[in-house]
Amino acid sequence: MEPVICVGRSGTRRSRDPQVLRGLREAFARDRFLLLPSFLPTDLAATFARLVEAGGFELDREGSGYWEKCASGAPAALAGLLNDRSVFEFIGEISGKTVMSFIGRAYRYGVRPDGEGIAWHPDTEDRRAVGISINLSRRPYDGGTWQLRRAATRQGLASVPNPRLGQALLFDLAEDVEHRMAPVSAGVKVAFAGWFRYARAPGFSDWLRSGPLESQP
Repeated sequence: MEPVICVGRSGTRRSRDPQVLRGLREAFARDRFLLLPSFLPTDLAATFARLVEAGGFELDREGSGYWEKCASGAPAALAGLLNDRSVFEFIGEISGKTVMSFIGRAYRYGVRPDGEGIAWHPDTEDRRAVGISINLSRRPYDGGTWQLRRAATRQGLASVPNPRLGQALLFDLAEDVEHRMAPVSAGVKVAFAGWFRYARAPGFSDWLRSGPLESQP
């Protein structure tokens, strides 16, 4: 089965079937997230996974918890692929939001001594509209599921594993919901996380492309 959207070396392929898009819009509005199998082709996802792992990681701390951020340029190359008009159009058709730029980063997260994951947070700052998490883990891990809840009542809405290399989890960002990553219980999770934004990012014209990105791996 063809993926509804696939971001590859030669550009973005996506469905334009009205019935398929209507179903995706309805599912996103109902569930506030979508799983997108084969968002990255397996070979390209494996390439980025190797580059991310080879680039090394550095410890970073934020209000949502601590994690290790990739120190190489590989995440910037992947972000460049997602700064694409076809991707923005697809995200807009699914979410109903007009997005104009994308920023992202790669990270790894293992088993913590305190057993914690990444804390609940809305991610709505900096004009972020829609979030995405792409699995770049080449080895199995346990836990690390993405979770969603209502902000006001803390009612759980979803708990979604994303174990397939190159698969993406697309999710809504709004003040009425929060998300987090559950603790990793075994192994190490490696992923690329980012945000489609309403506002244009600095250097947007340099990132945005209408055809293939020649510098990608």
